[in-house]
Amino acid sequence: MLAFKSLPDTIPSYFDLSKNKSDILSWLASSNDKNCWTIHANAIFSNENFIKDRLFIKDKILNELPKIFKISDHLINSQIVYSKLHFWKYAKVNNIAKGIQIDPNYPIAIAGDFMEGSRVESAFISGEKAAELIFHRLN
Repeated sequence: MLAFKSLPDTIPSYFDLSKNKSDILSWLASSNDKNCWTIHANAIFSNENFIKDRLFIKDKILNELPKIFKISDHLINSQIVYSKLHFWKYAKVNNIAKGIQIDPNYPIAIAGDFMEGSRVESAFISGEKAAELIFHRLN
């Protein structure tokens, strides 16, 4: 995640880089004001560099941004006010969990993206299903 003081308004708020436009990034998305950005590295880069120094990874990502945003690296670096790396080692689920989502004897349910797929939306859908199962169990 990166936060900027400001960036040019001409920069789109979303970049899908899954069509090999970047060697290391898969997508970028911003907040409405384009100051906060979530940046996802692609699986190949992530797997190859997961155990490397965080500063190395951050520098690699920052070096990609001028190409994607089509603005100078000096402008990008001078505008950064916050940066945070988060590693989610198992972000891409290969096998969706199968089986019951709620304990038959208790109002306790399991939820997570692994129950529905490999996207954040999958976690939301799973959470909704878990809440509905608990609600019906309690009524």
